[in-house]
Amino acid sequence: MKKIHYKIIGLVILCLLLLGLTMSFVSILKIRSLGNENLKTLEQELRDHFDLMARSQVEIALSLAEKSYSRRDELGEDAARKEAEIYIRELRYAEDGYFFIYDSKGNTVVLLGNEAEGTNRLDLKDADGKHLIREIIASAKTGDGFTDFQYNRPGETEASPKRSYTAYFAPWDWIIGTGNYVDDIDALIDRQRLHMEKTVRNTVIIIILTDIAVILQAVLFSWILGRKISSPVEYLAGDSTPRPAPPAPAPAQVSHEPAAADPDPKPTFLEIYEADDDDSGDFMEF
Repeated sequence: MKKIHYKIIGLVILCLLLLGLTMSFVSILKIRSLGNENLKTLEQELRDHFDLMARSQVEIALSLAEKSYSRRDELGEDAARKEAEIYIRELRYAEDGYFFIYDSKGNTVVLLGNEAEGTNRLDLKDADGKHLIREIIASAKTGDGFTDFQYNRPGETEASPKRSYTAYFAPWDWIIGTGNYVDDIDALIDRQRLHMEKTVRNTVIIIILTDIAVILQAVLFSWILGRKISSPVEYLAGDSTPRPAPPAPAPAQVSHEPAAADPDPKPTFLEIYEADDDDSGDFMEF
């Protein structure tokens, strides 16, 4: 009957294993899903912040152009234009943020004061073959102002993702904009993703260790419980075991031989009666 004891232990362990595996699987999926959602939220917030910063900086450059344009009667058209170019050329933000100006034909008006100014860059392509100046112009005049392209960092030969925001200043037919590399955002997201994966791995280890501890405790508990349950069952099963029946009595032996004479026979009732009768007759004769 010890099988009952072991069956109870096995049943408890099986139930705990199934419950532990199910809860662990669901917990891991939930943690991973929550981590991915947090990463998406973080990435969207960083990109929204980048776009907001780029837009706000271009609006500052636009305000400078508008200020100079408002003084064109005082300074003259060309002088007002030169003043705006100087202001925007020298304008900086963050560590390396700068501004550029093109006209609708792709002529470079302002670009860090380098040799590109005065040249036409309408046919300039990025590493993916995109006509980036044409797209920048189109985005400023008819789009939302944002353009994504691939471009080399200074001193590097491999292109990196870059995003620009441009706005159209119609009085002078200027495309005023700024751009920055966005691979820093990608690098930050990758670091956060690695951190999330490490957190998931640590959580899995903790869950496994917790499951093992619970199972060990359950084995001990089921062992004690199994003994308490199986002992009465084993006792009852032992009392109900069929016992051998007592041997049947031997059948009586009937003898056909005459009985042996009794060495001291007892008088029968008839003999006693006849003797009494004889004694009564003698009394009458007396």
